[in-house]
Amino acid sequence: MNTLWRGVLSVVGIALVAWGVYGLVGKRPANQMAGEPVKIGFISAQTGVGVAVGAEELKGARLAVTEANARGCINGRPIELIAEDLSLDKLKNATAVTSKLINIDKVIAIVGPQWDEPAAAIIPAIDAAKIPTISQNSTSDVETALSSDYFFSAWPDNRVGIESLLEFAEERNLKNIAIIRLLDGGFWQFTRNLFVEGAAKHGITVVSDENVGNPLATDFRTVIAKTRGKKPDAVFIVFSEVSECAFLKQA
Repeated sequence: MNTLWRGVLSVVGIALVAWGVYGLVGKRPANQMAGEPVKIGFISAQTGVGVAVGAEELKGARLAVTEANARGCINGRPIELIAEDLSLDKLKNATAVTSKLINIDKVIAIVGPQWDEPAAAIIPAIDAAKIPTISQNSTSDVETALSSDYFFSAWPDNRVGIESLLEFAEERNLKNIAIIRLLDGGFWQFTRNLFVEGAAKHGITVVSDENVGNPLATDFRTVIAKTRGKKPDAVFIVFSEVSECAFLKQA
């Protein structure tokens, strides 16, 4: 997903939360008088794995808050965005990050977090506190598998994109396709599964299915050589930006 869409989804998340809290601001404690900020939490990777994506999403969220406040805020109360860092390699911090936003910052809602594993990690806390949370970057697997009453995903349906890719391959007679993904789990595994599940219907055989095992990988020479030996007509990669550039140059 490109930079534009990541920013758009962050804006959408903030917009949906802002719309929802119109009905909630009147239910907050009496000491939150008119004019005090409506606090919304934001969770994404600001350091560590996924920081490129997380930084884009935070910029989009801040833009949405600026625009909402310029239009008159919420019942005259400005929105205050409180951002916290939670990345794939810092899942142990999920409870502390969520608890801070809920119990110390007193946010009324949360946008985020980024990707499936962090989302799954915060759901117990948001459910217990009944804090509505909209993730701009989690697959539908989290939303359906954990059956949370307070967690929702604004991520576009990957099934549409995968089906388009499979149709493209079928039209061009690309019958043997290799898959290379960075990790087993989350978005990488979710997207890979969709591709494998739909391949047979389009007369496509998955001749190689490689898991690199490192979300920050930049050296793909070994996996490229291994994949080349399978003689695929095309390669389907499930990567993030840092790895995409390195892979394409080496491939």
